[in-house]
Parts: sequence; C-alpha cells; structure tokens
Amino acid sequence: QSGDLDEACEEVGRLTHPDSLGDVLEHLVICLMEADRQTRAAGGNLLHNLTCRGVAEKEVEGALNAVLSTAGDMAGVLEGFWAAVADIFCPLLAGGSLAMAALKDSAALLSTESEVGAFLSALLNQLARVGKMKTHKSWKDSGLKWTDFVVRSVDVEAFLDTHNLRWLGTGDLELEPRTADLLNFLEDEDTEEEEEENEEIQAGTKEEEEEDEEKK
Repeated sequence: QSGDLDEACEEVGRLTHPDSLGDVLEHLVICLMEADRQTRAAGGNLLHNLTCRGVAEKEVEGALNAVLSTAGDMAGVLEGFWAAVADIFCPLLAGGSLAMAALKDSAALLSTESEVGAFLSALLNQLARVGKMKTHKSWKDSGLKWTDFVVRSVDVEAFLDTHNLRWLGTGDLELEPRTADLLNFLEDEDTEEEEEENEEIQAGTKEEEEEDEEKK
C-alpha cells in the first residue's frame, strides 16, 4: 500500500500544475464524499502523503472548506455526511499534516452551532478511537478553546454533552459578566459570614476567659 501511495503521489505531482492543484484536491474530496469508507480513508491517506511531499497545507484546508461550504444543503441529503468528512480528514489530523488549530477557521464557515458540534464530534471522536490520549494532547497543544466555537460561554457544557466532547475537558471557561458578578457576590457574602463567625467565636472565648479569671 505504501508503494501504491508513493506512485499515486508522484502521478498527481507530475500531472497537476501547481496553480490548479487546489481545484484538483477539492474535486477529489467531493468525489470521495460519496465513496465507501475504505476508499475515503485511502483518499485521506493520499492527501496526507501529498502534503508531506510539499503540497501546502493551504490547499488541504481549501479542500476541507469546500466541503464544509456545502454542509447546509448536503448534510441533510447525504447520509453520513459528517462521518465521511471524518474518514477523509482524520488521517491528516492524526499525521499532523493538517493542524488541529485549522478547525477554528473551518468551523467558522458553518451556519449553526449544531453543525459545528457535529463537525467537531465526528472528527475528534474518530481520532480518539485511534488514540484518545494523543487526541486530547493535540487538542490541548493547539490552543483552541470551546469559546472559539460556542458563542456564549454558558452554553459550552451543554454543547460538550450534546456532541460527546466532554472527555476533552471544559478548558478555562470565560464566564459572562453577570455570572462572574454573581459568583463574586456570593464569595463576598461567604467571606463576611466567616468573619462574623470568627468574631463571635473570639468574643465567646474572651468571655469564658474573663469568667475563669473571676472564679479564681
């Protein structure tokens, strides 16, 4: 299989003009979307090897984005749309030829948070089947935050639960001002109550000491 991939990469490089390479890769990915799973995975490995041989990451991201731009129409028409995207692009993410950080810009092309969640869930959970700890580390090292994908930070936990992504952690969630103010208020209240309790304890202790002195 390695020899077949090498030969395929050489043929693509020989027959494709650099200026049209992006269009060729986009066409390849669109064709792969309707192929069987084994063919999609083989296509993803081909893209990975092409990238390793000098195809700029920009062309690969362009191919991904071309597919995502059709998601609004095709996700409801093509059964297993998101699984197909994962089959093709997981080999690139797993091999490092497509940066995890690129998911932020790609997800921005999607119309709804539901689509964003389906996209991330398909890719990240399929990657986890290969190596959960490695995927977790790649996510952490990428510097991505859930608030890059979810507009309101208070919705993040529901987003993670809905799309089976909680295993990646919640990260450092940025609380909305009202929520932060409420927490600060509660903390201040707790502090005041503790101070009052301490004062009462100290006063009680002082009274006991005075009583003991009087008895002596």
